[in-house]
Amino acid sequence: MGLAAGSASLLAVDAFCIEPSLIKTRFVALSKNEPATHRLVQFSDTHHKGDRAYLASAVAQINALSPDFVCFTGDLIEHADHLPEALEVLKGIEAPLYGVCGHGRALVAE
Repeated sequence: MGLAAGSASLLAVDAFCIEPSLIKTRFVALSKNEPATHRLVQFSDTHHKGDRAYLASAVAQINALSPDFVCFTGDLIEHADHLPEALEVLKGIEAPLYGVCGHGRALVAE
């Protein structure tokens, strides 16, 4: 019983304290036989809820990768009230941006 409670506590700390501020970067080659011709950056699960500095740091990291285009694949915002701010920050991305906010709504930002 104690082990289960301890595990649940650790998972809660990870989910609410560590993971929301964690940005993971992975590089994936889509073909081993041919050199890459385009650079795509995909990001997901930002769950923006008003932490402008965090989202701006993600935009800076995306721009540092010099992508040809950028896609976000869901869970951009935590609540609809945060969409205008999130889109304003994402305008700082220096490549064409395409995305799906989640719940089937598609956006194309210019």
